[in-house]
Amino acid sequence: MKIALTGNYGKTSIILNLAAKLMNVNYINILNLSYANLGIVSDIYKKCTTDFMRNVFISENWCLARQIQEEIDSESSNNITLCDQTILEPLGYAHLKGIPLFDYHKDFVKEWWKTYNYVFYLKNSSCSTFKYLETFIEENDLKVNYISSLKEMVDVLNL
Repeated sequence: MKIALTGNYGKTSIILNLAAKLMNVNYINILNLSYANLGIVSDIYKKCTTDFMRNVFISENWCLARQIQEEIDSESSNNITLCDQTILEPLGYAHLKGIPLFDYHKDFVKEWWKTYNYVFYLKNSSCSTFKYLETFIEENDLKVNYISSLKEMVDVLNL
């Protein structure tokens, strides 16, 4: 199972709090798992060694590739993966910086989106990056649950 959060600031805190909640309840039975390992994909942008100000195009593509790789790695060794962003964020930041987005980027995001069991959109900002994410989600009819708190997320997950 892969759960991701996209949208506004505060995603990492919510994902870490969700992880703590999952570790404190018997989520093995709740999610009908025979065993439970929990992986967290977090802070991709902090791991980027490329100077964002010098080459945003390379940085955003690196972040996109790193997000995908870390999700694959986590899923291969855990039966629950929590992500504090989706692969849509690098496209949003590239758009904000005026970097051209190619159709294959957009098509790939639409296909990869299907690998998430749940995507939650943390909605409480008017920043243009987040407006781009919202527009992309709506225009491409991507499955998403809009939330403004951890409680709403927990309610959707029935925890």
